[in-house]
Amino acid sequence: MIQIPHRVQAKRPRVCTPVPVEISDDSDEDPDMSLVEEQRKFEKVDAALKEAKRSRKHAISEMLKRVEEETERVKRETRQMLARFERPA
Repeated sequence: MIQIPHRVQAKRPRVCTPVPVEISDDSDEDPDMSLVEEQRKFEKVDAALKEAKRSRKHAISEMLKRVEEETERVKRETRQMLARFERPA
């Protein structure tokens, strides 16, 4: 007789018991209206997301402008300092 290692032995099948589900009939709510409301919510969120992306791009471009201005200022100051040191006293 062949012995099967403990880890490989078949496990007992799990028993799944059905769960009762209550289906509610909301006849007072029109399903098309809920879809319209969901679409409106989606459009609001989508518009907010697009605005956030636009404002983020604007903020990034403003930051890049400031960095470029600062870089130009530092270059200008460096040139001035080098010019002072290179002049004979």
